[in-house]
Amino acid sequence: MVEQVLKRPEQVVKLVVEALWNDFNGTGPDSGMWWHGNLSKVAQYAKSAVPKLNSPEDLLGCLRLEGLALAYHFYSKPTPLIDLMFWPAFEYEHALGVLTDGKRIVGIGYSLDVEPFKRKRRSTQSRRA
Repeated sequence: MVEQVLKRPEQVVKLVVEALWNDFNGTGPDSGMWWHGNLSKVAQYAKSAVPKLNSPEDLLGCLRLEGLALAYHFYSKPTPLIDLMFWPAFEYEHALGVLTDGKRIVGIGYSLDVEPFKRKRRSTQSRRA
């Protein structure tokens, strides 16, 4: 899995910035983090690194990859995940973790504490006639 991530860095970077952008705008899966749907606050905190956040590509200026970790031990699924660890300009207290399986982003949160996005449950109530 690490090889999958390292062999296609351009694709992984694109996935990361798009997933973060969607989370910041409240249009992607809910990370449950303070920044979900709060682009204006993210932009305020990141202003020292990036004057304006107008697109996903602008996030590249406020993210610094620090490392990656295999995150299989947190989950009941047998498939391991990679936690990409960043020091972002918008979050000074905690590192940012982005979980990936190499093909998609499956979670966003604080590094080493990030969990996969929760899926919404379908309603099990049946319609009454």
